Amino acid sequence: MKHLELLLVLLLSPMLLATNLSLNTANVTANDVNFRPMLPVQGASAEIGVTVHNSSESSLPAIVSVALADGTVLGTTEVTVPAKETAEAVIPWIPQDNGETLLAVAVASPDGEVVNATAIAPVISRPLFFPWFGGHNGSCRNLRYPNIVLANREDIAYWRKRGALPCLWKGLNKEATAEEYATELAQGLDDLQNDAAGIMIDEMGGYDDQEILTSQWFAGLKQFLHKNPTAFTAVWMCGSLREPYCNIARNVYRTDEGINLLMCEAYCNYQVVEFRAFLRMVYFDQRIEMARRQDVLMNTVMTLALVGHEDKFNVTPYELEDQLRYVRMHAPEMPGVGFFHGTPPTEGLTEFADNLCRRYFLLPVLDVYPEDLQLESLDLHAGNEAVVLAGFRNVGASDAKDVHVCIWANDLLVLDTTIDLPAARSNEVPRAIQVRAAFIPDNPGFVQLRAEIHPSHDNQTLLRGSTEREIYVRP
Repeated sequence: MKHLELLLVLLLSPMLLATNLSLNTANVTANDVNFRPMLPVQGASAEIGVTVHNSSESSLPAIVSVALADGTVLGTTEVTVPAKETAEAVIPWIPQDNGETLLAVAVASPDGEVVNATAIAPVISRPLFFPWFGGHNGSCRNLRYPNIVLANREDIAYWRKRGALPCLWKGLNKEATAEEYATELAQGLDDLQNDAAGIMIDEMGGYDDQEILTSQWFAGLKQFLHKNPTAFTAVWMCGSLREPYCNIARNVYRTDEGINLLMCEAYCNYQVVEFRAFLRMVYFDQRIEMARRQDVLMNTVMTLALVGHEDKFNVTPYELEDQLRYVRMHAPEMPGVGFFHGTPPTEGLTEFADNLCRRYFLLPVLDVYPEDLQLESLDLHAGNEAVVLAGFRNVGASDAKDVHVCIWANDLLVLDTTIDLPAARSNEVPRAIQVRAAFIPDNPGFVQLRAEIHPSHDNQTLLRGSTEREIYVRP
Protein backbone atom coordinates (compact mmCIF):
# COMPACT_ATOMS: atom_id res chain seq x y z
CA MET A 1 0.00 0.00 0.00
CA LYS A 2 1.22 3.48 -0.83
CA HIS A 3 0.78 4.75 2.75
CA LEU A 4 3.07 2.22 4.38
CA GLU A 5 6.09 4.49 4.06
CA LEU A 6 4.41 6.73 6.67
CA LEU A 7 5.00 4.20 9.42
CA LEU A 8 7.15 5.50 12.23
CA VAL A 9 10.50 5.00 13.78
CA LEU A 10 9.71 4.28 17.48
CA LEU A 11 9.97 7.40 19.60
CA LEU A 12 10.24 7.90 23.33
CA SER A 13 7.76 10.77 23.73
CA PRO A 14 4.17 9.65 24.39
CA MET A 15 2.74 12.73 22.59
CA LEU A 16 4.09 14.64 19.60
CA LEU A 17 2.37 17.22 17.38
CA ALA A 18 2.23 17.18 13.60
CA THR A 19 0.59 20.43 12.52
CA ASN A 20 -2.98 20.20 13.88
CA LEU A 21 -3.31 16.46 14.47
CA SER A 22 -2.30 14.83 17.75
CA LEU A 23 -2.78 11.76 19.90
CA ASN A 24 -1.95 11.09 23.53
CA THR A 25 -0.83 7.91 25.27
CA ALA A 26 0.45 9.59 28.43
CA ASN A 27 -2.20 8.28 30.84
CA VAL A 28 -4.72 5.49 31.07
CA THR A 29 -7.81 7.62 31.64
CA ALA A 30 -7.44 9.64 28.43
CA ASN A 31 -5.47 7.13 26.37
CA ASP A 32 -5.96 7.56 22.65
CA VAL A 33 -4.86 3.98 21.86
CA ASN A 34 -7.30 1.38 23.16
CA PHE A 35 -7.76 -2.34 22.68
CA ARG A 36 -11.09 -4.08 22.40
CA PRO A 37 -11.28 -6.32 24.28
CA MET A 38 -9.14 -4.56 26.87
CA LEU A 39 -7.07 -7.74 27.20
CA PRO A 40 -6.73 -9.19 23.68
CA VAL A 41 -6.59 -12.98 23.55
CA GLN A 42 -3.97 -14.75 21.47
CA GLY A 43 -5.52 -16.08 18.26
CA ALA A 44 -8.85 -14.31 18.77
CA SER A 45 -10.31 -11.30 16.96
CA ALA A 46 -9.61 -7.91 18.51
CA GLU A 47 -9.42 -4.32 17.38
CA ILE A 48 -7.15 -1.36 17.99
CA GLY A 49 -8.86 1.99 18.37
CA VAL A 50 -6.77 5.11 17.72
CA THR A 51 -8.39 8.45 18.59
CA VAL A 52 -7.00 11.40 16.62
CA HIS A 53 -7.40 15.01 17.80
CA ASN A 54 -7.79 17.93 15.38
CA SER A 55 -7.03 21.40 16.78
CA SER A 56 -7.62 23.26 13.50
CA GLU A 57 -10.68 25.21 12.34
CA SER A 58 -11.37 22.81 9.48
CA SER A 59 -11.79 19.07 9.12
CA LEU A 60 -8.69 17.12 8.17
CA PRO A 61 -8.01 13.65 6.80
CA ALA A 62 -5.65 11.48 8.86
CA ILE A 63 -3.89 8.31 7.80
CA VAL A 64 -3.48 5.98 10.78
CA SER A 65 -1.09 3.03 10.78
CA VAL A 66 -0.24 0.48 13.46
CA ALA A 67 2.75 -1.86 13.37
CA LEU A 68 4.55 -4.29 15.63
CA ALA A 69 7.96 -3.36 16.95
CA ASP A 70 9.62 -5.54 14.30
CA GLY A 71 7.95 -3.51 11.54
CA THR A 72 5.12 -5.92 10.74
CA VAL A 73 2.18 -3.75 9.65
CA LEU A 74 -1.09 -4.62 11.38
CA GLY A 75 -3.19 -2.18 9.41
CA THR A 76 -3.55 1.25 7.81
CA THR A 77 -6.76 3.25 7.47
CA GLU A 78 -7.91 6.80 6.82
CA VAL A 79 -10.37 8.87 8.87
CA THR A 80 -11.69 12.40 8.59
CA VAL A 81 -11.34 14.36 11.82
CA PRO A 82 -13.89 17.22 12.23
CA ALA A 83 -12.67 20.67 13.19
CA LYS A 84 -11.88 20.99 16.90
CA GLU A 85 -13.07 17.40 17.36
CA THR A 86 -11.79 13.83 17.45
CA ALA A 87 -12.29 10.76 15.31
CA GLU A 88 -11.37 7.15 15.95
CA ALA A 89 -9.64 4.90 13.47
CA VAL A 90 -10.29 1.20 14.05
CA ILE A 91 -7.84 -1.47 12.91
CA PRO A 92 -8.76 -5.17 13.25
CA TRP A 93 -6.13 -7.46 14.75
CA ILE A 94 -5.69 -11.14 15.56
CA PRO A 95 -2.60 -11.29 17.81
CA GLN A 96 -0.48 -14.34 17.07
CA ASP A 97 1.66 -14.23 20.21
CA ASN A 98 0.92 -13.55 23.85
CA GLY A 99 2.73 -11.23 26.23
CA GLU A 100 3.08 -7.47 26.56
CA THR A 101 3.28 -6.42 22.92
CA LEU A 102 4.84 -3.13 21.86
CA LEU A 103 2.91 -1.39 19.09
CA ALA A 104 3.99 1.57 16.97
CA VAL A 105 1.24 4.03 16.00
CA ALA A 106 1.60 6.65 13.26
CA VAL A 107 -0.84 9.42 12.32
CA ALA A 108 -0.04 11.29 9.09
CA SER A 109 -1.43 14.75 8.31
CA PRO A 110 -2.16 16.12 4.81
CA ASP A 111 1.07 18.13 4.81
CA GLY A 112 3.08 14.92 5.19
CA GLU A 113 4.08 15.29 8.84
CA VAL A 114 3.63 12.34 11.17
CA VAL A 115 2.61 11.92 14.81
CA ASN A 116 4.35 8.93 16.39
CA ALA A 117 3.49 7.09 19.59
CA THR A 118 3.89 3.69 21.17
CA ALA A 119 1.48 1.54 23.18
CA ILE A 120 1.68 -1.73 25.07
CA ALA A 121 -1.00 -4.34 24.32
CA PRO A 122 -1.40 -6.90 27.14
CA VAL A 123 -2.09 -9.98 25.00
CA ILE A 124 -3.11 -13.03 27.06
CA SER A 125 -3.14 -16.71 26.17
CA ARG A 126 -6.70 -17.31 27.46
CA PRO A 127 -9.58 -15.13 28.69
CA LEU A 128 -9.29 -13.58 32.15
CA PHE A 129 -11.76 -11.59 34.26
CA PHE A 130 -10.95 -8.66 36.55
CA PRO A 131 -14.31 -7.35 37.80
CA TRP A 132 -14.24 -4.07 39.74
CA PHE A 133 -16.82 -2.35 41.90
CA GLY A 134 -15.95 1.27 41.16
CA GLY A 135 -16.48 1.87 37.46
CA HIS A 136 -19.77 3.56 38.27
CA ASN A 137 -18.20 6.33 40.33
CA GLY A 138 -14.97 6.93 38.44
CA SER A 139 -12.78 5.50 41.19
CA CYS A 140 -11.10 2.98 38.90
CA ARG A 141 -10.89 4.99 35.67
CA ASN A 142 -7.14 5.40 36.05
CA LEU A 143 -6.58 1.64 36.37
CA ARG A 144 -5.18 -0.45 33.55
CA TYR A 145 -6.82 -3.88 33.86
CA PRO A 146 -10.47 -3.60 35.05
CA ASN A 147 -12.10 -5.41 32.11
CA ILE A 148 -15.49 -5.94 33.82
CA VAL A 149 -16.88 -2.92 35.66
CA LEU A 150 -20.00 -1.86 37.49
CA ALA A 151 -21.12 1.17 35.47
CA ASN A 152 -23.73 3.88 35.43
CA ARG A 153 -25.32 4.74 32.09
CA GLU A 154 -23.15 7.82 31.66
CA ASP A 155 -20.02 5.67 32.07
CA ILE A 156 -20.90 3.00 29.53
CA ALA A 157 -19.47 4.73 26.43
CA TYR A 158 -16.17 5.35 28.22
CA TRP A 159 -15.74 1.73 29.29
CA ARG A 160 -16.87 0.42 25.90
CA LYS A 161 -14.18 2.51 24.23
CA ARG A 162 -11.57 1.08 26.59
CA GLY A 163 -12.64 -2.48 25.82
CA ALA A 164 -14.23 -3.32 29.18
CA LEU A 165 -17.62 -4.94 29.74
CA PRO A 166 -19.82 -2.34 31.50
CA CYS A 167 -22.45 -3.99 33.69
CA LEU A 168 -25.51 -2.51 35.39
CA TRP A 169 -26.04 -2.90 39.13
CA LYS A 170 -28.90 -5.17 40.16
CA GLY A 171 -30.00 -5.98 43.67
CA LEU A 172 -31.71 -8.94 45.29
CA ASN A 173 -35.48 -8.37 45.36
CA LYS A 174 -37.14 -10.78 47.78
CA GLU A 175 -40.56 -9.12 47.42
CA ALA A 176 -41.03 -9.70 43.68
CA THR A 177 -42.52 -12.72 41.97
CA ALA A 178 -40.24 -14.78 39.75
CA GLU A 179 -41.61 -13.11 36.62
CA GLU A 180 -41.27 -9.64 38.12
CA TYR A 181 -37.71 -10.26 39.22
CA ALA A 182 -36.70 -11.68 35.82
CA THR A 183 -38.11 -8.54 34.18
CA GLU A 184 -36.30 -6.32 36.69
CA LEU A 185 -32.97 -8.00 35.96
CA ALA A 186 -33.44 -7.51 32.21
CA GLN A 187 -34.20 -3.79 32.37
CA GLY A 188 -31.61 -1.73 30.51
CA LEU A 189 -30.24 -4.60 28.42
CA ASP A 190 -31.71 -3.60 25.06
CA ASP A 191 -28.42 -3.28 23.11
CA LEU A 192 -25.78 -5.66 24.46
CA GLN A 193 -23.29 -4.84 21.70
CA ASN A 194 -23.15 -1.08 22.27
CA ASP A 195 -24.83 -0.31 25.59
CA ALA A 196 -24.56 -2.25 28.86
CA ALA A 197 -23.03 -5.68 28.26
CA GLY A 198 -24.76 -7.33 31.21
CA ILE A 199 -25.48 -7.12 34.91
CA MET A 200 -23.78 -7.52 38.27
CA ILE A 201 -26.15 -8.81 40.94
CA ASP A 202 -25.19 -7.59 44.39
CA GLU A 203 -25.30 -9.56 47.63
CA MET A 204 -26.93 -12.82 46.58
CA GLY A 205 -26.34 -15.67 48.97
CA GLY A 206 -27.96 -17.78 51.66
CA TYR A 207 -27.08 -20.85 53.70
CA ASP A 208 -30.17 -23.09 53.32
CA ASP A 209 -30.05 -24.72 49.89
CA GLN A 210 -33.71 -25.70 49.99
CA GLU A 211 -34.74 -22.18 50.86
CA ILE A 212 -32.71 -20.87 47.93
CA LEU A 213 -34.15 -23.41 45.50
CA THR A 214 -37.77 -22.69 46.44
CA SER A 215 -37.48 -18.89 46.51
CA GLN A 216 -39.14 -16.63 43.96
CA TRP A 217 -35.97 -14.66 43.37
CA PHE A 218 -33.96 -17.79 42.50
CA ALA A 219 -36.68 -18.85 40.06
CA GLY A 220 -36.62 -15.32 38.61
CA LEU A 221 -32.84 -15.48 38.20
CA LYS A 222 -33.16 -18.75 36.28
CA GLN A 223 -35.85 -17.23 34.05
CA PHE A 224 -33.63 -14.26 33.31
CA LEU A 225 -30.65 -16.50 32.45
CA HIS A 226 -32.81 -18.59 30.12
CA LYS A 227 -34.25 -15.57 28.31
CA ASN A 228 -31.01 -13.58 28.14
CA PRO A 229 -28.19 -16.05 27.42
CA THR A 230 -26.04 -13.45 25.63
CA ALA A 231 -26.08 -10.96 28.52
CA PHE A 232 -22.97 -11.19 30.70
CA THR A 233 -24.21 -12.10 34.19
CA ALA A 234 -21.93 -11.82 37.20
CA VAL A 235 -23.14 -12.48 40.74
CA TRP A 236 -21.56 -11.26 43.97
CA MET A 237 -21.84 -14.28 46.26
CA CYS A 238 -22.08 -13.07 49.85
CA GLY A 239 -21.48 -15.64 52.57
CA SER A 240 -20.51 -19.18 51.66
CA LEU A 241 -20.73 -20.38 48.07
CA ARG A 242 -23.71 -22.75 47.78
CA GLU A 243 -24.52 -25.56 45.35
CA PRO A 244 -27.71 -24.03 43.85
CA TYR A 245 -25.70 -21.17 42.34
CA CYS A 246 -22.99 -23.50 41.07
CA ASN A 247 -25.65 -25.59 39.36
CA ILE A 248 -26.85 -22.63 37.26
CA ALA A 249 -23.36 -21.29 36.50
CA ARG A 250 -21.60 -21.97 33.24
CA ASN A 251 -18.81 -24.49 33.07
CA VAL A 252 -17.15 -26.70 30.49
CA TYR A 253 -20.41 -28.68 30.11
CA ARG A 254 -22.83 -25.71 30.30
CA THR A 255 -21.61 -23.14 27.79
CA ASP A 256 -24.78 -21.69 26.29
CA GLU A 257 -26.72 -20.56 29.35
CA GLY A 258 -26.17 -19.68 33.00
CA ILE A 259 -24.23 -17.33 35.27
CA ASN A 260 -21.05 -16.26 33.47
CA LEU A 261 -19.06 -15.41 36.57
CA LEU A 262 -19.46 -16.25 40.25
CA MET A 263 -17.71 -13.58 42.32
CA CYS A 264 -17.01 -14.98 45.79
CA GLU A 265 -16.81 -12.31 48.46
CA ALA A 266 -13.95 -13.46 50.67
CA TYR A 267 -13.20 -10.29 52.57
CA CYS A 268 -10.60 -11.19 55.17
CA ASN A 269 -10.67 -7.70 56.61
CA TYR A 270 -14.44 -7.93 57.05
CA GLN A 271 -14.98 -11.50 58.10
CA VAL A 272 -12.22 -11.89 60.64
CA VAL A 273 -14.06 -9.14 62.54
CA GLU A 274 -17.63 -10.25 61.91
CA PHE A 275 -17.09 -13.93 62.68
CA ARG A 276 -14.39 -13.53 65.37
CA ALA A 277 -12.18 -15.53 63.01
CA PHE A 278 -8.68 -16.64 63.87
CA LEU A 279 -8.02 -18.41 60.55
CA ARG A 280 -8.45 -16.00 57.66
CA MET A 281 -7.95 -18.33 54.73
CA VAL A 282 -10.68 -20.82 55.64
CA TYR A 283 -13.08 -18.44 53.88
CA PHE A 284 -11.05 -18.87 50.72
CA ASP A 285 -10.86 -22.65 51.14
CA GLN A 286 -14.63 -23.12 51.39
CA ARG A 287 -15.29 -21.25 48.18
CA ILE A 288 -12.43 -22.89 46.27
CA GLU A 289 -13.46 -26.39 47.37
CA MET A 290 -17.14 -25.85 46.53
CA ALA A 291 -16.38 -24.36 43.11
CA ARG A 292 -13.97 -27.18 42.29
CA ARG A 293 -16.37 -29.87 43.52
CA GLN A 294 -19.14 -28.45 41.31
CA ASP A 295 -16.88 -27.95 38.25
CA VAL A 296 -17.33 -24.16 38.12
CA LEU A 297 -13.88 -23.08 39.29
CA MET A 298 -13.04 -21.92 35.76
CA ASN A 299 -16.04 -19.56 35.95
CA THR A 300 -15.38 -18.33 39.49
CA VAL A 301 -13.18 -15.58 40.88
CA MET A 302 -12.39 -14.50 44.41
CA THR A 303 -13.40 -10.93 45.15
CA LEU A 304 -11.12 -9.18 47.63
CA ALA A 305 -11.84 -6.04 49.63
CA LEU A 306 -9.70 -2.93 49.76
CA VAL A 307 -11.70 -1.30 52.56
CA GLY A 308 -13.07 -2.72 55.77
CA HIS A 309 -13.66 -2.00 59.44
CA GLU A 310 -11.48 1.08 59.55
CA ASP A 311 -11.40 1.17 63.34
CA LYS A 312 -10.60 -2.54 63.67
CA PHE A 313 -8.83 -4.02 60.66
CA ASN A 314 -7.80 -2.55 57.32
CA VAL A 315 -5.89 -4.45 54.72
CA THR A 316 -2.35 -3.41 53.79
CA PRO A 317 -0.56 -4.02 50.47
CA TYR A 318 1.44 -7.01 51.73
CA GLU A 319 -1.71 -8.61 53.21
CA LEU A 320 -3.59 -8.12 49.94
CA GLU A 321 -0.75 -9.66 47.96
CA ASP A 322 -0.59 -12.63 50.33
CA GLN A 323 -4.33 -13.21 49.82
CA LEU A 324 -3.93 -13.19 46.07
CA ARG A 325 -0.89 -15.48 46.21
CA TYR A 326 -2.91 -17.93 48.31
CA VAL A 327 -5.65 -17.99 45.68
CA ARG A 328 -3.15 -18.47 42.85
CA MET A 329 -1.48 -21.39 44.66
CA HIS A 330 -4.66 -23.17 45.71
CA ALA A 331 -6.89 -22.34 42.74
CA PRO A 332 -4.73 -21.77 39.66
CA GLU A 333 -7.80 -22.52 37.50
CA MET A 334 -9.49 -19.30 38.68
CA PRO A 335 -9.56 -16.98 35.64
CA GLY A 336 -8.90 -13.73 37.48
CA VAL A 337 -9.68 -11.79 40.63
CA GLY A 338 -12.19 -9.10 41.56
CA PHE A 339 -12.04 -6.12 43.91
CA PHE A 340 -14.52 -4.19 46.00
CA HIS A 341 -13.46 -0.72 47.06
CA GLY A 342 -14.64 2.74 47.89
CA THR A 343 -11.77 4.95 48.94
CA PRO A 344 -9.21 2.70 50.67
CA PRO A 345 -7.67 4.27 53.77
CA THR A 346 -4.32 2.84 52.65
CA GLU A 347 -3.00 5.29 50.07
CA GLY A 348 -2.21 3.78 46.69
CA LEU A 349 -3.89 0.44 47.47
CA THR A 350 -6.26 0.64 44.49
CA GLU A 351 -3.40 1.05 42.02
CA PHE A 352 -1.43 -1.62 43.85
CA ALA A 353 -4.33 -4.07 43.45
CA ASP A 354 -4.57 -3.29 39.73
CA ASN A 355 -0.87 -4.07 39.30
CA LEU A 356 -1.35 -7.37 41.16
CA CYS A 357 -3.61 -8.44 38.28
CA ARG A 358 -0.69 -7.97 35.93
CA ARG A 359 1.90 -9.63 38.15
CA TYR A 360 -0.13 -12.69 39.16
CA PHE A 361 -2.21 -13.35 36.05
CA LEU A 362 -1.00 -11.58 32.90
CA LEU A 363 2.73 -12.15 33.25
CA PRO A 364 4.34 -15.61 33.40
CA VAL A 365 3.64 -17.02 36.88
CA LEU A 366 6.02 -19.81 37.86
CA ASP A 367 5.23 -22.63 40.26
CA VAL A 368 6.35 -26.15 41.13
CA TYR A 369 3.95 -28.66 42.69
CA PRO A 370 4.97 -31.45 45.11
CA GLU A 371 3.14 -34.07 43.03
CA ASP A 372 5.22 -33.13 39.97
CA LEU A 373 8.44 -34.39 41.57
CA GLN A 374 8.52 -38.08 40.64
CA LEU A 375 10.83 -41.06 40.03
CA GLU A 376 10.77 -43.62 37.24
CA SER A 377 11.11 -46.37 39.85
CA LEU A 378 10.87 -46.44 43.63
CA ASP A 379 12.95 -49.61 43.81
CA LEU A 380 16.20 -47.76 44.48
CA HIS A 381 19.52 -49.34 45.45
CA ALA A 382 22.88 -47.83 46.33
CA GLY A 383 25.24 -47.84 43.35
CA ASN A 384 22.40 -48.02 40.80
CA GLU A 385 21.10 -45.14 38.70
CA ALA A 386 18.00 -43.29 39.92
CA VAL A 387 15.98 -41.28 37.38
CA VAL A 388 14.17 -38.17 38.64
CA LEU A 389 11.29 -36.53 36.76
CA ALA A 390 10.53 -32.95 37.79
CA GLY A 391 7.62 -30.94 36.39
CA PHE A 392 7.54 -27.14 36.31
CA ARG A 393 4.53 -24.95 35.62
CA ASN A 394 3.55 -21.55 34.31
CA VAL A 395 0.05 -20.64 35.52
CA GLY A 396 0.16 -17.12 34.06
CA ALA A 397 -1.22 -15.98 30.71
CA SER A 398 2.10 -15.21 28.97
CA ASP A 399 4.81 -17.60 27.81
CA ALA A 400 7.93 -17.82 30.00
CA LYS A 401 11.29 -17.98 28.25
CA ASP A 402 14.63 -19.26 29.60
CA VAL A 403 13.44 -20.24 33.05
CA HIS A 404 16.22 -21.55 35.27
CA VAL A 405 15.45 -24.94 36.92
CA CYS A 406 17.52 -27.20 39.18
CA ILE A 407 17.25 -30.65 40.74
CA TRP A 408 19.15 -31.57 43.89
CA ALA A 409 19.69 -34.88 45.70
CA ASN A 410 20.82 -33.87 49.18
CA ASP A 411 23.77 -31.58 48.41
CA LEU A 412 24.40 -32.99 44.93
CA LEU A 413 23.31 -30.78 42.03
CA VAL A 414 21.79 -33.30 39.61
CA LEU A 415 20.50 -30.89 36.95
CA ASP A 416 20.99 -27.19 36.18
CA THR A 417 19.37 -25.94 32.96
CA THR A 418 16.94 -23.49 31.37
CA ILE A 419 13.56 -24.33 29.83
CA ASP A 420 10.63 -22.54 28.21
CA LEU A 421 7.25 -22.72 29.95
CA PRO A 422 4.37 -21.86 27.61
CA ALA A 423 1.16 -20.44 29.05
CA ALA A 424 -1.97 -22.57 28.72
CA ARG A 425 -4.21 -21.55 25.81
CA SER A 426 -8.00 -21.57 25.75
CA ASN A 427 -9.42 -25.12 26.03
CA GLU A 428 -5.93 -26.53 26.47
CA VAL A 429 -5.07 -28.98 29.23
CA PRO A 430 -2.56 -27.30 31.57
CA ARG A 431 0.41 -29.58 32.04
CA ALA A 432 3.79 -29.33 33.67
CA ILE A 433 6.89 -29.20 31.49
CA GLN A 434 8.91 -32.18 32.66
CA VAL A 435 12.67 -32.57 32.79
CA ARG A 436 14.64 -35.76 33.47
CA ALA A 437 17.82 -36.18 35.45
CA ALA A 438 19.76 -39.16 36.75
CA PHE A 439 22.13 -39.70 39.64
CA ILE A 440 23.73 -42.66 41.42
CA PRO A 441 23.20 -42.77 45.20
CA ASP A 442 26.41 -43.94 46.87
CA ASN A 443 24.96 -45.10 50.17
CA PRO A 444 21.73 -46.61 51.47
CA GLY A 445 19.40 -44.46 53.51
CA PHE A 446 17.16 -41.43 53.01
CA VAL A 447 17.77 -38.90 50.24
CA GLN A 448 16.06 -35.52 50.03
CA LEU A 449 15.15 -34.58 46.47
CA ARG A 450 14.49 -30.93 45.71
CA ALA A 451 13.27 -29.25 42.53
CA GLU A 452 13.81 -25.50 42.17
CA ILE A 453 12.54 -22.93 39.69
CA HIS A 454 14.12 -19.47 39.32
CA PRO A 455 12.69 -16.56 37.29
CA SER A 456 14.99 -15.31 34.55
CA HIS A 457 13.92 -11.64 34.90
CA ASP A 458 11.63 -9.31 36.86
CA ASN A 459 8.66 -9.86 34.52
CA GLN A 460 8.30 -13.47 35.66
CA THR A 461 6.38 -13.88 38.91
CA LEU A 462 7.34 -16.66 41.31
CA LEU A 463 4.84 -18.51 43.50
CA ARG A 464 6.54 -21.54 45.08
CA GLY A 465 10.19 -21.69 44.17
CA SER A 466 10.91 -25.23 45.32
CA THR A 467 9.41 -28.51 46.40
CA GLU A 468 10.93 -31.54 48.12
CA ARG A 469 10.43 -35.29 48.35
CA GLU A 470 12.13 -37.80 50.57
CA ILE A 471 13.10 -41.16 49.04
CA TYR A 472 14.65 -44.30 50.50
CA VAL A 473 17.67 -46.04 48.97
CA ARG A 474 18.18 -49.72 49.77
CA PRO A 475 21.59 -51.43 50.11
